[in-house]
Amino acid sequence: SRLDLHQAIQQFWNGYAAHICWEEARELELRITRLLPALMLARIDGKSPVEYLEQDVRAHVRDCALTLIRHPKDSLTQLLEADTMKTTS
Repeated sequence: SRLDLHQAIQQFWNGYAAHICWEEARELELRITRLLPALMLARIDGKSPVEYLEQDVRAHVRDCALTLIRHPKDSLTQLLEADTMKTTS
């Protein structure tokens, strides 16, 4: 479920962040939230797009990615909670 996925992402980040010693974890998290939407967009419209997603799902991912690029979030929690990341199903 979506909740399980969000919890797994948070657990992974919390475990990983605890071991970051080369920079502030907050700075890395900020870069991740800026990079992830661009990576999402690249998988939809880049040189090697995913072929297994239906057109409406691709359009949704594209819209989410563009919104997050225009209005970046400052944390993974904010990114996961963004209205743009919610689907209609």
